[in-house]
Amino acid sequence: MSFTAPRRVLRRHRLTQVGALGAGLALLLTACGGGSEPAESSSPAPAGSSSSPAEATTPSSSAESSPTTSPSGSVGSTAAAGSSGSGGAYVPASAEGPARNVPKPEMPAVMKEETQEGAEAAVEYWWAALDYMDQTGDSTAFDDVSARDCQFCAYWSGSTKDVYKNGGWSTGTNPEVDSQIARPSVGGYISTLLVSFDPGVVFDESGEEVPGSDSGVREKSPWTVATEYLEDDNIWIVTDAEFKGQSD
Repeated sequence: MSFTAPRRVLRRHRLTQVGALGAGLALLLTACGGGSEPAESSSPAPAGSSSSPAEATTPSSSAESSPTTSPSGSVGSTAAAGSSGSGGAYVPASAEGPARNVPKPEMPAVMKEETQEGAEAAVEYWWAALDYMDQTGDSTAFDDVSARDCQFCAYWSGSTKDVYKNGGWSTGTNPEVDSQIARPSVGGYISTLLVSFDPGVVFDESGEEVPGSDSGVREKSPWTVATEYLEDDNIWIVTDAEFKGQSD
């Protein structure tokens, strides 16, 4: 990805929450929306972003699983790690069981810099952390870069933890950011994205596919993701995310 020159941003602004989250991770993974026009003058983003909210919408109320709060103002993690591993070959999830030895995304150093490049890198990392959470049930990385008042973030985190707590698991969808345009906002930056997803599915504790959870392939799905820089923690976090396409 090519980045523009660094810009200073205004802070301490809470972005208006938009959309309404559906009820349950299975519904969030259900396919919505069709194709979309590419973002104007978009630039390609590097590979390595993963995650899978297949075009979801968000509730006006907070998730059933109430997130805790970390000192940085992000959603605190309470989920036990799934089947992430520190050694061995990566084994994707299947009806036989959850993924094993899932590579944990590494936070890029540029996310500590109050620049547009840092904000864009945070969006990329956030998607990667979301996919890692989907495949393992470990929400730590995702929660650490998600604002506590990000409704989409809190619900996705809580729903995923519920799936694993009840003995189920998810395949994840390996999201790839095809393009990203970041524009300054009152609170930081708002990025317009096109994101592609592999098929994703959720299994219950017996290895049965959860009805309606197959998200299917999604190419160049339109999203917006808002970011804000936390001066006290020297890091960019995501404050809002919204699917901008049409629902089925």
